[in-house]
Amino acid sequence: MAVLNLLSFKDLKSKNIVTNRPQLSRLIRSGGFPPGFMISENSRRWREEDIVSWLNDREAESIRQGKG
Repeated sequence: MAVLNLLSFKDLKSKNIVTNRPQLSRLIRSGGFPPGFMISENSRRWREEDIVSWLNDREAESIRQGKG
């Protein structure tokens, strides 16, 4: 079994991917951001590869729309 690099909300914030929890909720709801998964009752994690893929998709979309 491969070891996954899991990111917490704090990691997402420190990498400047999100700035706060409401923004994260909006991105999940309407921006296609990976929802992550619960590792315990109050702890959600995201696979780093899912985040990288999402960022790459956003960059590609921005370039297609002439905003990059």
